[in-house]
Amino acid sequence: MSNLRPSKVYTVSATGADYTTIPSAVAAAVADGVSLSQPALIKINPGTYYLSEQVTIGDGIKIIGSGREHTTLEVVNDDGAFLINGNVEIQDLQINAIRATCLKVIELITTIGFKTLTMNNVLLNVSLDNNGVAIDNDNSELLISNSEIDFSTSAATSVAIKMTNSTRAEFFNLNIQSQGGDTNTGILVQDTSHL
Repeated sequence: MSNLRPSKVYTVSATGADYTTIPSAVAAAVADGVSLSQPALIKINPGTYYLSEQVTIGDGIKIIGSGREHTTLEVVNDDGAFLINGNVEIQDLQINAIRATCLKVIELITTIGFKTLTMNNVLLNVSLDNNGVAIDNDNSELLISNSEIDFSTSAATSVAIKMTNSTRAEFFNLNIQSQGGDTNTGILVQDTSHL
C-alpha cells in the first residue's frame, strides 16, 4: 500500500533520537524541502507522545510508529491530531482522542491537486463528539487497511469516517466498533462521495 519511498528519515523519541516531538520532526522535514519527489519518513520510536497542537502535514511525509501497541499519540488539544494537506501515509501507531474535544481527529483538506491519505495498522480511539477521519473536499482519496476505529464512550455523537464532496475511499480489513449507545455513526457519506 506504500507509495512514498522516503529519501530522508527523521526519528522521534523522548531520548536518543533526532527530535523529541512530532511537530519538530515534521517542521524539520518541511525546512529540508520534503515533497513527493523527495519524501521524508518520520519514524516514531515506542512511547507515548502528547499532541498539544495539531500537526499540519503536507506532500511527501510518511509517519510510522513502532506498532500500535508500542507507539501512542494522545491528543490533548481542541484542533485534532493531524491536518493533512498532501499525499501522506500514517501507519503502525495508536491515536487516542478520548480527552480532547476536537471535532476532527484527522482531517484531509485539499487546496490544489488530487490528495491521498493512506492509513495502515492504525488504532484510532474516538469520543466526546469527535469525527475520527474527516474529508470534506474535492479531489481527495482515503485508503485504510488493517486498522480499527473505536468509539470508547457511549454518550458521544461521533462519526468514525465522514466523507463529503466527491471523496473516494477504499477500505481493507477495517474494524469500526462502538462501546454502546445509538448516537455513533460508522461511515457517513454525503454529497457525491464514493466507496
